[in-house]
Amino acid sequence: MWDLNNVDYYPLLSNQNSNSHLGNYKKILKNYLPINLKNDFKNNNLVGSVHIESGWKEDSAIDEVKWLQKIIKHSNFEQVVVAYAKLDDPNIENYLNNLINFKSVKGIRMRLVENINDLKAGDNLLNNSNWLKGFKILKNYKYSFELQASFRISLDVYNFIKKNDDTNIIISHAAFPNYENSEEKKEWIKFIEKISFFNNVYLKISGIPMMFKSLNISEMNFIINHCIDTLGPDKLIFGSNLPIEKIFCNSDDLIKAYFDIFNTFGEENFYKITYKNAKEFYNFIKI
Repeated sequence: MWDLNNVDYYPLLSNQNSNSHLGNYKKILKNYLPINLKNDFKNNNLVGSVHIESGWKEDSAIDEVKWLQKIIKHSNFEQVVVAYAKLDDPNIENYLNNLINFKSVKGIRMRLVENINDLKAGDNLLNNSNWLKGFKILKNYKYSFELQASFRISLDVYNFIKKNDDTNIIISHAAFPNYENSEEKKEWIKFIEKISFFNNVYLKISGIPMMFKSLNISEMNFIINHCIDTLGPDKLIFGSNLPIEKIFCNSDDLIKAYFDIFNTFGEENFYKITYKNAKEFYNFIKI
């Protein structure tokens, strides 16, 4: 969610005359509040949502949480927050000690890079000693972590998770299947198989149209089926990635495409992927 009255706080949205690495984001240059999310899910029973930090300026990131607390109070469905934290900051503990005052915060995200295509094996935050030190502290606060992971840094991710099995980790956007050829597709397939062995790792089924810059039903079907075949339904969590996905397709078509595929796995697995797993992973209280 975001409020363009606070546009100066969103670097992604502040330069309204340019394209981001996501493409032309003029379509989403409007307020996106709980009422808008509820409207996008008007054909479904929306009972809760997870807000993933929206890239406020680093020095005022906690203000996003404060703003969300006010918004959440007036919402008619439960919302929890994955907040930003600069893990390589030497004062990270002080920041987290402030963050725990906000009960809606259930997890942390700090993107490894702004553009996933800039990730380089061996040269990223997963190999940064200060960042790793900050990550180790998260377990003291029982926060989960949203990991920006790609098959392009497969070994770095594997080694990182292997050493941090005491923190719940969810890999975002189906582990970024932005493969450009058959060989890269094979690498993504292997990557999903590698992470399937870790009990503390979950996968968020989200952002697939963003990878292909369109609603590619065929690739969505392949990706989701491979994920459920490899990790099983208990480790998958649906995320709409709205409003970002509106750059590439409308919300009705987006949700229908995901849910049509989930429905092929049966009612119980649909329930797990779209509700139960998220409720447990993010520790929802009311729903």
